[in-house]
Amino acid sequence: MAVDSGNVGYDNAEATFDVVLASELVNQLPQASAALRNLTVIPMGTFTERIPVLSALPTATFLTADQEIKPKSATAWKNVWLQAEEIAVIVPISENVIADSSIDVVSRTTSLIVQEFGRVLDRAVFFGTGAPASFPTGGIFGAANAQGSVIAPTGNISNDLNTMFGKVEELGYDVSDVFADRALRTMLRGQKDGNGAPVYVPTEGDPNVGFIYGVPTSYPLGWDKTKSTAIAVDKSCAILGLRSDVKTKILTEANITGFGSLAEKDSIAIRATMRVAFCLADPVAVLNETAKLPVSALGVTAGAPEA
Repeated sequence: MAVDSGNVGYDNAEATFDVVLASELVNQLPQASAALRNLTVIPMGTFTERIPVLSALPTATFLTADQEIKPKSATAWKNVWLQAEEIAVIVPISENVIADSSIDVVSRTTSLIVQEFGRVLDRAVFFGTGAPASFPTGGIFGAANAQGSVIAPTGNISNDLNTMFGKVEELGYDVSDVFADRALRTMLRGQKDGNGAPVYVPTEGDPNVGFIYGVPTSYPLGWDKTKSTAIAVDKSCAILGLRSDVKTKILTEANITGFGSLAEKDSIAIRATMRVAFCLADPVAVLNETAKLPVSALGVTAGAPEA
C-alpha cells in the first residue's frame, strides 16, 4: 500500500489507512506466529473466559444378567481461565521518507510489525519470555520441565524425538504438533536410511514446516535455543484466546514518548495493538489418570535444562 504524502491528506485518509493496515496485519499474523497458526484458538467475548476441564473420568461396566439398575458414575470439572493481555507498538515514520522512498514504506513497516507481534507471542507461549502474569509460568516448555517431561539429548536425534513423542503418548494422547529450533532441520537433513536416502524431507514450497513421524513441525522465529531443541504437544491442551484482532491507527499529531511531536517532526506513526490470552488446560490423562499435560520437550544439554 503506497502512501503519497503530496496528494493524500492524512486527516481525511486515516480511516482508510486504518482499515487497510489492520486487514494486512490480520492476514499476515498467523504466518508470523506458529502458536496462532497451529494451537487451539478460540474467540473471547469478554476480558476473561472460563474453560471447563475434565478432572475426573466417567467409568462404565458390563451389567450382570440379573442387574437392572444401571451403575452411575460421577465426573468432575475444574475451571481454567483465559485473561486477555495486550501487545502493542507505535512506529513513527517520517513523511519525507515515505515521499522519497522507492519502496512502500508503510507496507514494509506493517510487515515488520506483524513479524514482531508473532515473535513476541511465540516466545511468551513456548517459553514464557516476556509473558504477562496471567500466562503459564515458563510457557509450554516450563510446563513440560515442571512435570519431568524434558528429554536429555543422547546424541541420537531419531531416538530422542521418539522418546519425546512417547512422553505425550504414555498419557493417552497423540502429538498433534511439533515446534522446534531451526537447527533441528540441519540435524534431520543429515539423517539417512540404510540406502543413504534422506529420512526427513521438508514439505515442498515451505521450508519452515516439515513433518516428524507424520506430525506437522514448525520453526518459530521466537525460539529459545538455550532451553530446548523441540517441543511436542497435543494442541487440545494449549489454548489461545483472541479478545480482539489486530487494530491499527494512523497517528498524525500525537506526542510520542521518546520521539516527540509528530506534527513538529513532519511524521506519522502506525499504532498497532492486539489482545490475546493463553492457558494450558491439564485434563486428567486418559491412560494413567494423572493431571499431567500432554506436552514434552527435547533439551539442549546432557541434563534437562532449567525453566
